[in-house]
Amino acid sequence: MDNSGWNMYVFRAGRKTISGNTLRNRLVHSLHLYFENPAEDTCIAALIAAGELECAFADVISDSADSESVGAVNITDRIAESLVTASFFDANDLLAAATSLQLPDALQLSVAEGFAYYALHPQKFIDLARTLSPLQSARVIGLRSIGTTLSAVFCAALRARGVAAERITVRPHGHPYERQFSFNEREVCWLRSSASEPHVFVVDEGPGISGSSFLSVAEAAEHAGVSRDRIWMLGSRWPDPALLRAPNAADRWSRYHFRAVDPAPVLPSAAAIDLGGGSWRSAFPPDCRPAIWSQLESAKYMSVDGRRRFKFHGYGHYGETIAARAANLAASGFAPPLLALEKGFGVYDFIPGRSLTPSDISPELLHRLAEYCAFRAREFRSDEISPELSTMAAWNWQCEFGAALAPPLTLDVQTCVVTDSRMLPHEWLRADDGRILKFDAVSHGDDHFFPGPCDIAWDLAGAVIEFRMDTAPTVAFLAHYQHLSGNDPRDRLPDYLLAYSVFRMAWSKMASQSCAGTPDEILLRRDYLHYRSTAQQLAESRTAHRQIAHSAD
Repeated sequence: MDNSGWNMYVFRAGRKTISGNTLRNRLVHSLHLYFENPAEDTCIAALIAAGELECAFADVISDSADSESVGAVNITDRIAESLVTASFFDANDLLAAATSLQLPDALQLSVAEGFAYYALHPQKFIDLARTLSPLQSARVIGLRSIGTTLSAVFCAALRARGVAAERITVRPHGHPYERQFSFNEREVCWLRSSASEPHVFVVDEGPGISGSSFLSVAEAAEHAGVSRDRIWMLGSRWPDPALLRAPNAADRWSRYHFRAVDPAPVLPSAAAIDLGGGSWRSAFPPDCRPAIWSQLESAKYMSVDGRRRFKFHGYGHYGETIAARAANLAASGFAPPLLALEKGFGVYDFIPGRSLTPSDISPELLHRLAEYCAFRAREFRSDEISPELSTMAAWNWQCEFGAALAPPLTLDVQTCVVTDSRMLPHEWLRADDGRILKFDAVSHGDDHFFPGPCDIAWDLAGAVIEFRMDTAPTVAFLAHYQHLSGNDPRDRLPDYLLAYSVFRMAWSKMASQSCAGTPDEILLRRDYLHYRSTAQQLAESRTAHRQIAHSAD
């Protein structure tokens, strides 16, 4: 088995089952918000909700000409046109169209990662369309999921330029590194139906690690008779084709045109100084500087006067969910207040203080950590349980050590929550006024990395490992948590300690390879070795840890 970082299992499946009524209600809610405040942010929220409904519906409709499918597409297209032309759409008209759709009880939907995590503004694809040379006709193919919405705005932008543009959406299938796709007979006719040979644009976020989704559709278009020089792939980043994991990726990629949107985020007016690329770490000594996976870091900015911080929280309903968590955390005194949500960015006051280190462990801090975990277990309950967590740990252990993890992990879930998943010391601040506050607490518990919603024991394990607690602090920490929550985590903690360490080992290893040639490669390699050693020690002493956990009895 390949034990390279590329083979590690760190991205969880973002695809979930959701009811048709839930998607409809999300769209209706966004249309009501637009009606109350017709602005760019509310227009984008409605666009995302419409695109997700269209995408989920398209996956279960065998006939794209079905009237319900056409109705869903029309809603997305009308909102996209409004965004492109900066004009108002009739929210009442679209409300009527949305409520009349006959939707299945159960649909499948993936998180639109660019909208949720990476500040991929739809405006970027509008701007890209405006830079193209004049065209007569175009066929736009969106890759589901996020490509559904992006294809709508790109197609609307072409039409605004007088191009005869039409669009469909498709979903390649197969292994993530080797997606497969072919057009059906009707789609082939659609590709060829223009009076003049059209340009074909394959639209999506990415490319990801493999590039295979883009390639499978571009190759299918060529196989259907489209000239290779008229096939364009449009994404959010410029890849190095030599590093793409699809078979023969570099040769295949070179056959087609590729364009990436401008990577700079669309910012709130006061966000001026970029804190990305780890520049926020300048205050840390070199020997304890946190490592980051720079390509996947959330966008962060600061105002010119240094008094405001901006962090991307998500567009539309993604940002609304994060804002609700932020408000709850601030009201309970665990985090700074969210001042505004603007262009998908959370706006916060700068709070002077210093980041914590493992050497800050004290009775006061142990109580604060336990209090925080008890708060999350109470306030951030989730109906979803990540089903892949044990599989993740077993796979990564097998990849790294070449043998099965024995005995298998038992990751019991007593209380399923959206965990913090960032219990590292540098994410905690001792403010100058004495408060201990938690930063970066709103999004990582349900992003596209593990763990996903799970037992609060994941955060308990994270605190123990990241603050490098030995036996006495661990016992005191767990006793505080049990007293505050009424929940005894000691029996299940040993397996969560190991699962946490294995995940952080795998994450650091994959990240170090992705950041090859950068300073963070060294930092990530440092972390990988640390978590690897920790995982080995925990695997050897799982029985001992259970005995330690009960020593407080």
